[in-house]
Amino acid sequence: MACPPQIGTIRAGSDQGKGEPDLERESSGGQALESQSIVDAARQRLRKQSHLSVQRIYCDFDAGLLFLRGQVPSFYHKQLAQVAVAGMPGVTQVINEIEVVW
Repeated sequence: MACPPQIGTIRAGSDQGKGEPDLERESSGGQALESQSIVDAARQRLRKQSHLSVQRIYCDFDAGLLFLRGQVPSFYHKQLAQVAVAGMPGVTQVINEIEVVW
């Protein structure tokens, strides 16, 4: 069962925004804005993967950890999602909690 959308959660197929946000900018929003920027960038990377753009994949970010949640039809798709967000600025670890459902 996929996690329902919540604050800081995105759907890979969402139409919000275009292009990866600038993760280095400073603003009065502080850490919350940085977290949202990282989630937005992760969403954009997932959307760039044609096999993942229609999947139900959600992202949450907290203290350097990027959580991937949702459902995909194969382990290949699960791995694609993890590779798509690997090496993002500000992310120290990707926690892949995506479920494979057949």
